[in-house]
Amino acid sequence: MALFYSGIAGKRPGKAKGWVLHNDAGSQAATSAYYRAWLPTHDAYLGFAHAYTASDGTHFAEDYDYMAYHTANSEGNMWYLGIEFCQSMGNENTFRQNEQDGFKVVARWFIDENMTPNRSTVKLHREFSATACPHRSWALHGQSTNVVKDYYIAQIVLAMAELKGITVEKEEIKLKELGKMEFLFTVKGEGATFWHDGHKTFMLSDEAQLNMINGNYEQVHGKKPASVRQLDQNEYKVWQSMYPVTVAKKTW
Repeated sequence: MALFYSGIAGKRPGKAKGWVLHNDAGSQAATSAYYRAWLPTHDAYLGFAHAYTASDGTHFAEDYDYMAYHTANSEGNMWYLGIEFCQSMGNENTFRQNEQDGFKVVARWFIDENMTPNRSTVKLHREFSATACPHRSWALHGQSTNVVKDYYIAQIVLAMAELKGITVEKEEIKLKELGKMEFLFTVKGEGATFWHDGHKTFMLSDEAQLNMINGNYEQVHGKKPASVRQLDQNEYKVWQSMYPVTVAKKTW
């Protein structure tokens, strides 16, 4: 048995790839103050995360440059940061607020590291090992890995916008829009059409490119690609923080 202390898992050999978001399976009493006092009495090999967000604030248990035993998986422990949304067995409103506060912690890291939250950089514990975690988020936000991840990603993007001082009404950006795999959209004041292919967003340079996308998509899927409503400038800024826009080359 090795009692927890900062640095016990060793220094990460490189830059973290992203975050694993956890639910702590703790009661209403499992606050950040509780974890601050409890962790030093705890066998580190049984698990600990980098941050614990609860109703009384966030306890940062480990430096981001160091690993943590939080996924029961060598890849997850070595290359991903971990945050616990605490009090997940307690009051729903309290837990939801803890999630929101935790999203801000994660969003700050994405801004500081100039990285993008997506399905590769935002992970669930259950993707690394056999566990119900994040059990409460799973129950509240959709019992599917990608649905819960897309909810997390959308909330992190919104938190990033808030931290950057961009005003966005949450109801204006629907998760179903952020989660669509392939679609066309326009932006107010931009005078261009944009194509999102599920990974990257392209600003189309001319009508020929639009015709090519429509034709190729219809040939493969038997229908034209979906088009979402026009985004305003604030929504576009949030979208860019998630999927940086590239101008499509004329050679398409």
